[in-house]
Amino acid sequence: MKDGLLGFKRVFFDRIFERSYWTWRKHPIIIVPSMLGTAISVIELSIITLGIMVLLTNLAMRGLLSGFLSQLTQSGLGLGLFQNSAYASLIIPIVAFSVIGYFLVAILAGGFVYASEYGVYLEAWNKDRVPIRSIVENGARRWRPMAWTLFLSNLITWGPLALAFLLFLFGSLNAATLAGFVAIAASSYIIYLGLGASLFLSIFTVYSYPAVVVDNVSGFRAIGKSFGVAGRNLGATLSYSLVRILFQLLLTLVVFLAGDVGLPLSSLSAALLSLLLTPILHSTKTMLYYYAKPDVPEMPFELSNPIWYDIRKRLPRAAWLKIRAGLSEAARFAASPRNLPFHLLSLLAFGIGILLGDYVSVNGVKSYLVSNGYVPGPTQPGVRPFTWC
Repeated sequence: MKDGLLGFKRVFFDRIFERSYWTWRKHPIIIVPSMLGTAISVIELSIITLGIMVLLTNLAMRGLLSGFLSQLTQSGLGLGLFQNSAYASLIIPIVAFSVIGYFLVAILAGGFVYASEYGVYLEAWNKDRVPIRSIVENGARRWRPMAWTLFLSNLITWGPLALAFLLFLFGSLNAATLAGFVAIAASSYIIYLGLGASLFLSIFTVYSYPAVVVDNVSGFRAIGKSFGVAGRNLGATLSYSLVRILFQLLLTLVVFLAGDVGLPLSSLSAALLSLLLTPILHSTKTMLYYYAKPDVPEMPFELSNPIWYDIRKRLPRAAWLKIRAGLSEAARFAASPRNLPFHLLSLLAFGIGILLGDYVSVNGVKSYLVSNGYVPGPTQPGVRPFTWC
């Protein structure tokens, strides 16, 4: 049954979304790939943080940190630092290694996580029980084609925006020349065009990852199938895209509201919402791709309880039971003697970070702050002193 208004498959999309929700309720294990994806994001952030730490430590050891910070604040985006050979000889290799490491983790680990995630969705639709080993098996079976598809899909989708940014970077580095001035003037408009083109392409590449699992294809073939399904079912695809945008806005709203009222729960709330909604949305996307193909019959209509009643009445208790079980498992993991080496390594990394932070602050940051009017000891302007009531 289809709603012909503006080409939107209203009933079709709602039916699939409800089935995705009940699949999530029946198989909470599909949350695990989302948790692995969060862990990968932490690793990616750690790579960038480590690069910054190495750069600041090297500058502090050479006595260049104070001048580096001063020039960084005076040169806008900091592009003028590349014109100084003393800074460029450090920045370029560190940035290069950080970027390469970031993309290797994002593509290789992302290929494993997405392969396991979308493979588990297919099993969860058709099986009464999905064991934890299915996550590893699906990831190991399809991580190479998924990694290749992940790379190409992001390259095609965000290539226009990246090219516009590179044009702006070229103009900023050569602002004194006529070619650089023209590049800056052109990029100020081209960036908006690049962003619009990338967002437009993202609508048609949205099914690239499900195609790898559903049709056992990869690379350009997976992207081509995504374009075909999205073009033939543009209404359902736009409906999914709209729901996805609303989900991102909801996460942003939760973070900002929690921060405004002074609650330290913004990150926790965003993480819980992600574990709830990300598997449902990705499962919905996979079902849309599967049932939107011409050779697959439309999903039969089945009466089910409204999901909103379950979300309001039963989901909080079910979620608490799962969280309590997870906390108990985490406590057993932390107390296990065989995990002691990992805890010691974490403490060692934490201690090294403190020592490096103190070294950097004493050998560069302090002199930079003092040169900008910071006086050690007294309360600084704009900082309200804390007093006990």
